Amino acid sequence: MVMSNYSYSRLTTYENCPQQYKLRYIDKLEVPDAGEGIEAFLGHRVHEALEKLHRELILTKRNDLQALIDYYGQQWDKNWHRNVLIVKKEFTKEHYRRTGEEALTNYYRRYQPFDQSKTLATEYALAFRLEGYSIRGVIDRLSQTRDGVYEIQDYKTSGPPGHFPPRRRSRGTGSLPSTRSGSGRSFGTPEE
Repeated sequence: MVMSNYSYSRLTTYENCPQQYKLRYIDKLEVPDAGEGIEAFLGHRVHEALEKLHRELILTKRNDLQALIDYYGQQWDKNWHRNVLIVKKEFTKEHYRRTGEEALTNYYRRYQPFDQSKTLATEYALAFRLEGYSIRGVIDRLSQTRDGVYEIQDYKTSGPPGHFPPRRRSRGTGSLPSTRSGSGRSFGTPEE
């Protein structure tokens, strides 16, 4: 059976473990829900705060840093559940919560007043064909600089702030190169 749709998560699963890919996507085995890792929970909350920041900037509303931290805290409290797993027992829920606050603070201070580029879309769903395959993805933030260059932001909380793989390494199956290719098709821009 050939899979007709591919996404970053499916390609990464295959890259990490072809057998896991087969069991999950071809054999369609149900995996019991083991809970949500604290790292994923943290990443979702930071992502929501950054999405709010940039979505509201489209409408010319700039949240101050404290409003962004407050929103993050509200989302943290609202979404917290008993199945959030903390594997590293030397860290607590509060360590992770403060890590998210620090990530947002660093991002805000680095990019304010947020006029380096104009946000065109947040959470932009993308689907395109590439060499006979159907590829799907989501752009966290699509923006355009004053000189017309489109920028794609893929928010990550698992590495250093603002870290993206070097271009020579990003030609593989990662989310950034496939998104770059698909956005070029969607917006009529040349591919790099």
